[in-house]
Amino acid sequence: MRNETVRRAVPLKALTVAAVSFCAGVAIVGGATAALWNHSATADIKVGEGVQGFAAGHAGAVSQATGSSIDVPIGADAVTRLIADGSVAIPFETQSLSQGNKGLRYTLASPDWGDGALGHSASSVFKVADAASCTVEAAVTTTATPMNAAGDQVTSTPVSADYSTSEQATTEFWCFVATLDEPEEVGSYTNTATVAAVDDANLAVTDTDEWSARVLESFDVGNEPERVLTFSYETFRPGQETP
Repeated sequence: MRNETVRRAVPLKALTVAAVSFCAGVAIVGGATAALWNHSATADIKVGEGVQGFAAGHAGAVSQATGSSIDVPIGADAVTRLIADGSVAIPFETQSLSQGNKGLRYTLASPDWGDGALGHSASSVFKVADAASCTVEAAVTTTATPMNAAGDQVTSTPVSADYSTSEQATTEFWCFVATLDEPEEVGSYTNTATVAAVDDANLAVTDTDEWSARVLESFDVGNEPERVLTFSYETFRPGQETP
């Protein structure tokens, strides 16, 4: 009787255990036992999860997510430019890594913008090749996703569930553009001025002039609450590409 045990390491993508077993058999020839044999083979499967990681932030200054999401602030300097110029473009960067047979996808979601300058702006987001390509003008020529209300979001799948041992993160850039709406009229002001004088004929003369102004809504950067864009990510197995 011969018994062999075969042990081999199997790559992560091999998720099924294959075992081959040959049962004992007896052949009878002419009333005598001609052969008695038994052969078996077993395999130990060692599956590793690999490395998964996600980071997001302003272009060139990303931070790694410690949970399943990370909040990236818009920043007071961006709001200052929005109020001063009427529009602003902000580049964001993500870095995604997932080894083995796990893909990675993430969503970028907008908050409730509130009543400040961002709440009175038309906002959108779109993917760009690099940070330098993020401009206000690009929003006009690119298919952009509106980000004007809480729950508006875009999804990206930078890493597929194909088997991978790559240690190089996949980098993507997003461009967030906000354009301040026409200021609302919150009031008006009217004033009449009267002047009196004596002309050359020693006669008293008077004249009046009336002017008015619209009081428009204004924004103070110091009163702006901090707003954030939320990046949430998850990993998935082959066959789970659709959430």
